[in-house]
Amino acid sequence: MPPTSALFHIADTLSDALAPMREPINADELIALARRRTGLTDFGGTPFKAPLQNLLQACFEDANLSLVGRIATRWDVVRFLSNLLRLAEEEKRAPEILAEP
Repeated sequence: MPPTSALFHIADTLSDALAPMREPINADELIALARRRTGLTDFGGTPFKAPLQNLLQACFEDANLSLVGRIATRWDVVRFLSNLLRLAEEEKRAPEILAEP
């Protein structure tokens, strides 16, 4: 196979593998991923799902993110959600921290 053909084959394979990254980012999927990673389920009482979905939709429709931008967005949102789960768990474990300034 000529070098150019090999490069196109690799690019095509990568494109197929990364196809899910071209789909809109779904809040439910990222919430489920954060829950799996932390083993926690309770985010606390603040409703955030609808605003999160609005943000993700804007990232997909308005921001015109590159593939790297989409990967970074997914990574950051899962990290933020995981931290929110950990904070909610810590607040349940030690509620006195809520009284601290």
